[in-house]
Amino acid sequence: MFLFTKYFESYKEVMKSIDGFETSPILKGIGKLMVTVKMLIEMGVTIVIFIILIGKITSLL
Repeated sequence: MFLFTKYFESYKEVMKSIDGFETSPILKGIGKLMVTVKMLIEMGVTIVIFIILIGKITSLL
């Protein structure tokens, strides 16, 4: 899906920018973990909303 392709592209860009920071590896790891969790939650919510909409549409038919 095009939507998730954009998610992955932006995810890669954020990971590259986190690597560019002049901070400790622990803080970089925490930042990468937070970005990964945020992306997974957003994708999960998107899929759940999509499934709910499909269910509502099919129940109307």
